[in-house]
Amino acid sequence: MNIREDIRRELEETRRAYSALVAEISPEDWHKPTHNPAWDVGEMLYHITVAPRLMTADLGMIRRFQRLLLPPAFIFHRLNEWNTKRGARRYTLETIHEAYDEAHQRVLAALQTIRDDEWKKGAVYPGWDPMLDGFVTIEMLFRYVKRHYDAHAAEIRDALSLR
Repeated sequence: MNIREDIRRELEETRRAYSALVAEISPEDWHKPTHNPAWDVGEMLYHITVAPRLMTADLGMIRRFQRLLLPPAFIFHRLNEWNTKRGARRYTLETIHEAYDEAHQRVLAALQTIRDDEWKKGAVYPGWDPMLDGFVTIEMLFRYVKRHYDAHAAEIRDALSLR
């Protein structure tokens, strides 16, 4: 299996896992706190959609500049928190899958544009997220979508005692 096919399979599995997680959550769980003091369950579900949303922007910067154009950490973290809280208000338990599916479709479209010689191109990430730190290749960037989902899905499951 080639890299593109493997990543596509991984992305599809992650989309299905996200849908299954949402299906396990009750409407009463939507505003329950998680162990992350910044976000409740609904906000965390929305935050999971942010990785695939921003991934395509990062991909563009890597391809165009071979580096990332990011604000300082304290601004990035505030924007991340604000964007998640604001974005989550637009969705409900019944509609949150739309946010993920939109981002998923953009990632799949971007995946089709990667040339074979680009998988090892990358940029240095500042370490604001331990799962996305140091020199990150385009391949690693696509695979981050699953890693990000897995980490936050585990936090949601833990907060709601879902197994």
